[in-house]
Amino acid sequence: MTPTFFLVLLLLADDKKKYQYFVCSGFAFFGYLLVQYIIVPDMFTSAIRNAFAVVSERGTVVPSTFTLLSDVFQWLSENAGLAIPPAIQFVILAVIIAAVVLLTYKAYARLKSAKMENRQMLEVFLVCLVYALIHPRFKDYAYILLIVPAYYIIMSNRFTKANPFVFFLAILVYPPFIIPGTEIIFMFFWKYYPLIVAYVIWGMYLYEIFSFGKTPLPGTVFSTRRARPGWFVCHPRSENDRR
Repeated sequence: MTPTFFLVLLLLADDKKKYQYFVCSGFAFFGYLLVQYIIVPDMFTSAIRNAFAVVSERGTVVPSTFTLLSDVFQWLSENAGLAIPPAIQFVILAVIIAAVVLLTYKAYARLKSAKMENRQMLEVFLVCLVYALIHPRFKDYAYILLIVPAYYIIMSNRFTKANPFVFFLAILVYPPFIIPGTEIIFMFFWKYYPLIVAYVIWGMYLYEIFSFGKTPLPGTVFSTRRARPGWFVCHPRSENDRR
């Protein structure tokens, strides 16, 4: 699944040959899978069967939005006697996914309109975050995909005094602790801690992108502060734009 996701990232490029690269890369990848199937068919098919068979993992092993909602609905059913129909569960999940995708698309449109020099890099980071948030079985080891996007926004956001705290949040290796009287909250918090951090990082990107340009400086199209190298860099207005 993840290699296919990285192939899709090719479509974010501005290169005119991106579709050609995408198709050629897709054929190369599936050719690689075909070679595996020919050489070790038993191992290849067993890996596929295992992928479809192990679907009940949750919590610390698969801290995804889908499994979080599944655990919440299960807890409500077992402890509060509130059984949520599967159709309602699906609608709630679909609404969350739609909100994540819609907000990210608006941020993408904002990046396009602002003509930022590092736009394509930020687009890749946003897509990586969306992939992590909406993937139904995004496993714990897959969060390595978010290390670079998280580091980038932590080192580049406008609230520099908060950076050490956000960095600590992102790298926290715990033993889990629970405040008395909040056992249920902390149970979900520690089981889905990587997912919570991913939502925080995603929110930081959206805030920075949507806040960009609210206080323009003279001679620029968008700017809210003195940009760090490689961050929200804007282009000066031309003489025609100023008229």
